[in-house]
Amino acid sequence: ECIKQGAADYLMKDRLTRLGPAVVHALQEKELRDEKRRADQMLRRREAILEAVSFAAGRFLQATSWEQNIQEVLERLGRAAAASRVYIFENFTDAEGALLTSQRYEWAAPGVTPQIDNPDLQNFPLQAGGFGRWVELMSRAEPVCGHLRDFPESEREILAAQGIKSLVVAPIFVAQEWWGFIGFDECLAEHEWSAGEGEALKAAAGILGAAIQRRRAEESLRHSEFRFRTVADFTYGWEFWMALEGHFVYVSPS
Repeated sequence: ECIKQGAADYLMKDRLTRLGPAVVHALQEKELRDEKRRADQMLRRREAILEAVSFAAGRFLQATSWEQNIQEVLERLGRAAAASRVYIFENFTDAEGALLTSQRYEWAAPGVTPQIDNPDLQNFPLQAGGFGRWVELMSRAEPVCGHLRDFPESEREILAAQGIKSLVVAPIFVAQEWWGFIGFDECLAEHEWSAGEGEALKAAAGILGAAIQRRRAEESLRHSEFRFRTVADFTYGWEFWMALEGHFVYVSPS
């Protein structure tokens, strides 16, 4: 009758010697249920992140500039990943050639302190600031991931000041160049990022890199067109371009 009611095991009063094995069995069953629940949560998060990546791709294609929708995209990614914060840093070099990075955009979940106005995260020297490990990994297109307690001491101070317990950071590449990175912080409790989640977050970095490259290409094309038209419009000779069909496509004003 107990089994029919959903019990995993039962004990008779005259067989209490089975108490130990029964407890072990119950604990094993609970561990299996917990593991299945965690796996289901990771799978749902991965699917949600991929949906957010698809949303980002659509937004970037529709906009004339990737910056127009970046806050909406970061919020969508942050909620999908159940993250405390999502942010984008851009790399650059100073006059001496040292690699610096600055936070450009951020989304923070309700109740989480934003860091977008944190002066420590502007013009931050990665190597001199103790983040040489990040430079080495991300310049090879590898992410940085883990719990803060496991990070080197040189990295923990500035990260702990932001309330970070776990994070994952994926590099953004633009035309084979390490442009910067997108990061996801967990500030409420440690979070174990699954391989599937990590791949989905790398896909988000890839979409961002493609959007930035597209913007660069469009700006370069517009600049080239402007320079060419300037030369053509102010040349001393009369110039015209004729299509194969016989009509004029351009006549210089000279």
